[in-house]
Amino acid sequence: MCKVNAFRTLLFNSLLVYFCFSLVDTINEFNVGILMVRRYIFDAVRFDLVHIGPALDIARETCLYEMKIKLNFVKGYYEQTCNKTQALGKASDLLKAERIIAFIGPACSDDLKVVGHLATYNDVPLLTGLGDIIVNERSDYSSLIRVSYDIKDEARAILAFLSRFDWYNFGLIYRYEDVYYDSFASQIFKLLLMDEYKNFQCLCKQTYSRSLNKTILTNVESVIDSITKCSRIIVILGGDKDVRQMLLIAHRKGITSTGDYAFIYTELIENEAKGATPWETGIRK
Repeated sequence: MCKVNAFRTLLFNSLLVYFCFSLVDTINEFNVGILMVRRYIFDAVRFDLVHIGPALDIARETCLYEMKIKLNFVKGYYEQTCNKTQALGKASDLLKAERIIAFIGPACSDDLKVVGHLATYNDVPLLTGLGDIIVNERSDYSSLIRVSYDIKDEARAILAFLSRFDWYNFGLIYRYEDVYYDSFASQIFKLLLMDEYKNFQCLCKQTYSRSLNKTILTNVESVIDSITKCSRIIVILGGDKDVRQMLLIAHRKGITSTGDYAFIYTELIENEAKGATPWETGIRK
C-alpha cells in the first residue's frame, strides 16, 4: 500500500500543478483521457483504476473547488492486465472522438511506450505515475510527464553506493523472467560498458525464478553457495521476501556473522511502512 500511496501523492500533486496552475483563467472546462486497466487480475494489482481512481477524484474535486477548473475524465479503460494494443487503441479512439487536452496513464511501461509515441506525435501531454522501466531516451517522448523514479537512476545509485566503499568487484543475484528485475539487471550491465564505470566488474551472476503464486522455484541454497564462492560483495535484485529467504540461508551457513560479506538490496519504499506485511513473518531472525 505504501507504493500505492506514493503513486497517489505524486499523481495528485502533478495533476494539480500541471492541469490547474498552467491553464488560462478564462477557460474552465477540459477533457482529460484516462488510460488505465480497470481491474488487474494477473499482475500489478495496485495500479489499476480500482486503486488509483480515488486519487483522480480528489484531484478533480480540488481543481474544481479551489481553481474553478472542471476536468472531464473521458474513459479509456481496458480489462485484466497490461495490453499495448488496447492502450494504443483506446488512446487513438479518444483523440479522434473527444477534444482531449491530455492523458493520464497508462501505468504499464510497455503500454506507455506505444501511447507515448502517439502522444508525442499529436503534441498531447501524457502524465503517468509509473512507466519506471522505460529505457528509451527521454527525448523520444517530448510530451511525457513521468513522476515515478527512473530505473536507470536506480542502477546508477547502486554503483555509486559500491564506489563509496571502493567495492568495484561484485556478484549479482536477480529474479529471472521478471520484466522489472530483468530490466534492472540489464541496466546495470549496460552501465558497466561505459567509461564512467570502467573500474567496476560483475564477477558472477546468479538468477532465480518464481511461480505465479510467488513460490521460489530455484534452489536458493545453491544460488547462495555459488555466489559467495566468487564474490564477497553481493547485490540482490528481488522482492523483500525473496531476499529474506536468501539471508536466512546465509545466516544459517554463518556467512552473515563473520563480517567478510556484504549484501546490498535496494528497497524503494521502506518495508516497515507497509504495516500489515511485517518483515519477520513470525520468525525472530
